[in-house]
Amino acid sequence: MSEVEFSLDVREFERKAEQLSAVLSVEPAEAVRAAFGSAIKSVIRYTYPANKAQGEKAVARDIRRVFTSPADLFPNGALIKPLDAAIKAADWEKSAAIILKIQKFNRLQAADSVDPATHKGYKNSRGGVTNRSGPFILIKDPARLREYIQKIQEKVGSAKASWLAATKKFGASGAAAWIASHGEGEGSATDAIRDGTGYVEGVSRNEAAASMEQRLHIVDRALKNTEKSLTIRLEKTLEKMAKDF
Repeated sequence: MSEVEFSLDVREFERKAEQLSAVLSVEPAEAVRAAFGSAIKSVIRYTYPANKAQGEKAVARDIRRVFTSPADLFPNGALIKPLDAAIKAADWEKSAAIILKIQKFNRLQAADSVDPATHKGYKNSRGGVTNRSGPFILIKDPARLREYIQKIQEKVGSAKASWLAATKKFGASGAAAWIASHGEGEGSATDAIRDGTGYVEGVSRNEAAASMEQRLHIVDRALKNTEKSLTIRLEKTLEKMAKDF
């Protein structure tokens, strides 16, 4: 099982947290928890996709780089009359048989349904499918291909959702419905702050989230963003206090 651990040694934030807590009248530990919650929200924001529609479009595109159907190949009908008639009659066995005899499509292999293992075998290190002059497999019934695409599209947002347990633990909730619908099952969080020491931790056990972290270093980017935000917030707060004095 692939997983990503985002842990933070409290001492890394101790100085800034103490400064911020002093001007905002909150406990240092609470300032650290809030900062970590903010960092986790940044992780979610940096995790693909940016929105549900983008994710669903990417899923459909990648699957159709490997798999196709008679309706996908000839969405506006076919010039070959027997093939056109078969497609219009939804006679998918006959349609597939005719298509496989056309020289242009002789590289295709026919199948009754999508094999998830075959789909996975075409995925690259980014989790998508590289266009290798496909498609390669003809799914006879277009409905079977649509069903598979819809099934995979249902997972869109699960990588982001795997961090929800951590946002909830550290008071940074408020995910969009398409993310929250996946629940918190693939993530966990630990609050082990002890008198300004110890650590806080968020864990994602989502395979896609782990893959993105390896390629994009999302956790490190989120931590740096949070440290920068803390510094800016502290400076602005001190500036305001100086003006009000």
